[in-house]
Amino acid sequence: MLAGCQLGLEFGLEHAVGVFDARMTRVYKGIGWAPTITGSRGTGREKICAGLWEFSADIRDSVAAKAGITAELGKEWFDASFSPAPIKRLAA
Repeated sequence: MLAGCQLGLEFGLEHAVGVFDARMTRVYKGIGWAPTITGSRGTGREKICAGLWEFSADIRDSVAAKAGITAELGKEWFDASFSPAPIKRLAA
C-alpha cells in the first residue's frame, strides 16, 4: 500500500479506483488508507465494493509510520525502481 501511495504521488495522481472484497475494508482502515466506497454489490461474504483511494503526503506518511519505516525510505525505493537503467551497448 505504501508503494501504491508513493507511485500515485510521484505521477501526480489525485485518486485511484479499485474493486475489492468488502472484508478488506477493515484491513485498509488498519493500514490507515481506507478508500471512499462508491458502490457495492452482494451481501455477506459475497459483497464486493468499488472505491476511491486519495493520494496525499499525509496519508503516505501515516502508512509508512504504521509499517515502521520512514516515508523517505519509501521514496528511495521508488527512485531506485524508476531510475533510468544503464544502456547496454552491443559490440560492433
